[in-house]
Amino acid sequence: MRHRLAILILCLFICIGILSAQNAKVAILSVNDLHSAIDRMPKLTTLADSLRGIYPELILVSAGDNCTGNPINDQYPHHNYPMTALMNYAGFDVSAVGNHEFDGPAGSFKWTQQHSHFPYICANVSVADSLGYKIAPYKIFNLSGGVKVCFLSIVGINASGIPDAHPDKLKGMHFNSELETIRQYKSLRDSCNVLIFLTHIGYNKDLALADSCNFEDAIIGGHSHTLINGAVKHNNIPITQVENGLKHATLTVFDLKDGKVERSDSKLFTIAESTDNESAASLLQFFTSANMFNDTIAFLPKTIESETKLGELMCNAFINECNADFSIQNFGSVRVNSLAKGYITKRDILALDPFGNYVMTWELKPSEIEDLIMATCHADKNRMPFAGGFKYTPSVQVTDWKGKKLNKNKLYKVALTDFITSSVHINASTEPQTSGKISSDIIIEYLKHLYPIK
Repeated sequence: MRHRLAILILCLFICIGILSAQNAKVAILSVNDLHSAIDRMPKLTTLADSLRGIYPELILVSAGDNCTGNPINDQYPHHNYPMTALMNYAGFDVSAVGNHEFDGPAGSFKWTQQHSHFPYICANVSVADSLGYKIAPYKIFNLSGGVKVCFLSIVGINASGIPDAHPDKLKGMHFNSELETIRQYKSLRDSCNVLIFLTHIGYNKDLALADSCNFEDAIIGGHSHTLINGAVKHNNIPITQVENGLKHATLTVFDLKDGKVERSDSKLFTIAESTDNESAASLLQFFTSANMFNDTIAFLPKTIESETKLGELMCNAFINECNADFSIQNFGSVRVNSLAKGYITKRDILALDPFGNYVMTWELKPSEIEDLIMATCHADKNRMPFAGGFKYTPSVQVTDWKGKKLNKNKLYKVALTDFITSSVHINASTEPQTSGKISSDIIIEYLKHLYPIK
């Protein structure tokens, strides 16, 4: 009799466990495109810890681009270590691979992975063994009660078939079509209770993904820096994204019934409204106290208020350094919106131009310059490059800045970065030549002479 009673009690507990697993809540706190916003990490840590008090199994995720934006992080002796350490302390569980994960020096992403307490995932990349990267296509979390939550990730590729990064830093990697790759993992639907696409492809591609796949429970996106208040439902799939720079985070809570997602709610949080976690703030202070980037280099007499003006400033610096006739700079190379009037530091310029690209010169005919401009535009999401020393409108011949037509048979020296020369292909009679100098160093020297400190 006692044996039967024990079996009945055991069965009752098993049934209760199954019932709780089939009827549960899953909470996910998501961010994207952090871009080295280490100053806001102590506040995110507080927010995450507060939510863990409500949802003990909260999953904290990033949709990629954790670095590139703050010189303290990006040019730390170990590239991206401050952000990695702070993400570890905040308790991140998984991150997508964004295009800017590859921005650092050779081997830096491998180092980041080795020191992260969470995996980086991406399904549409294959990597040569020699690189030492460990990138799984997805990550499954086993929560209490047998609930399984799966994150499947993809990174966006451009017209050249690679992410928006310097091609030289992607050697040994092959990237497949985002949508075709996702379809190959449909069987994951049967392996988990909640299936999330953790993407770094941009909002418009997320919409296309929801249209074409429709076996996921939600899409947590990044790359396009789109601010969504809560979630947008497209084809009945909730899509979230929170701009960039750790200004916001989204909490998404899934209600499970009979082992499947019955509904979900998403709420946008403003990071600035949180208080600093004291330990995370101390860790941040450790990284910033030895900052070597606060040297004042110039005094700006008035604010430079637009990306276009900043791009032109960079082009003028390249022309001056290389004794060039003209210069172009791709639109995506300008990483801040303005430079404020007053003292300018090395940190300001490294935030403007964080990539460490080399400046090149290329002697081209006017028709070749036009081809270069349009190829650069096409490679940069159809955004026209910034220009120095000339004017150009599609379908109109390039002229100098005074409107004078160029000699069609003459070679003109064009200053540009090796990112452009590596990313675009044109039929030219000459080859680009390196100046041997880093673009940010050239800009710093140009500003020192243009706006000296008095």
